[in-house]
Amino acid sequence: MSDENPSVASLYLGSLWNTLREHRPELVAERRGRWEGPFLDARAPTGLWFKGPKKFKVCVSPWDVEEGLWLHVSVSSPRRPPHYDELTDIVRRFFRETDTVLHVWPPKAEHYKLHPHCLHLWTPMDGHRPIPDLRGTGGGV
Repeated sequence: MSDENPSVASLYLGSLWNTLREHRPELVAERRGRWEGPFLDARAPTGLWFKGPKKFKVCVSPWDVEEGLWLHVSVSSPRRPPHYDELTDIVRRFFRETDTVLHVWPPKAEHYKLHPHCLHLWTPMDGHRPIPDLRGTGGGV
């Protein structure tokens, strides 16, 4: 990224990095173990990228929408979407223990798919609970 003539993509990536560093500093710290990253991908400048086991790729990006700032995490692999235990590992690595993480299933008219094996996870970055308290009398969902 050149300071003399910054491109729109480089300005966006700088803004993205600063937003994540401010709201989720643990995400911009280098990963250890089975996950590589974070790194920027000029071919897909939509977020911070991580490479994981079983050829999983994760893209982390903040989304500023009318309802506030949300953390978006997409996970994909070339052959299949993640299984439940793999998705649980991804949630534990890329979200906080206190986050309520959502996998949105939109109405058919609003659904689009750019990748055949990609799932999208969301949480608000301001800490509010995005859904009503659905815990039963036993305290779990």
